[in-house]
This record gives sequence, C-alpha cells and structure tokens, in this order.
Amino acid sequence: MPLPEESGGPTVLVNDTVNDTLNELDDTVNDTLKHRWVHIIQAVENKPGIRMRELVDTLKVSEITVKRDMRKLKKLVEFRGTQKTGG
Repeated sequence: MPLPEESGGPTVLVNDTVNDTLNELDDTVNDTLKHRWVHIIQAVENKPGIRMRELVDTLKVSEITVKRDMRKLKKLVEFRGTQKTGG
C-alpha cells in the first residue's frame, strides 16, 4: 500500500466496518495502540485527504509510528493518488 508521503496524494477511508475490523485484529494489541488507530480512522473520516504530517502532529507520535499504524489499518484506510487527467 503506497503511503501519502510516497505519492503526495490524499488518504481516504475505504471501509465503514471500523469496529468489526478492529475487533478482528490481533486481540493482544494494547489499548494505547487501539486508541491511536481509532484516532487515525476518525481523522481520515473527518478530513479525507489528510496528510501524513497532519496525522503526526495530531497524534504527537513519530512519522514512522504513523506509517506502521497505517500499514496495520490497510483494510480500512488506503492512499488514493490524484486522478490522472491526461494531456
């Protein structure tokens, strides 16, 4: 899954079953991590196209942490690049 900083485009929510998918994820994931994941999902819901830097600033974690979280949430959130207009 390409990440926003790699392609420069927006990040969008692709699945409305947030709670179901989070519950399917490894049950041993600690509450802090789940809490951060919920904040990432809410940020993308509230602001489709949010940039990596905004997530880093909002969550007060490192960029690599957000990248790792985004990889774990790839069932819910994906990068969608800008549309090609041709010419």
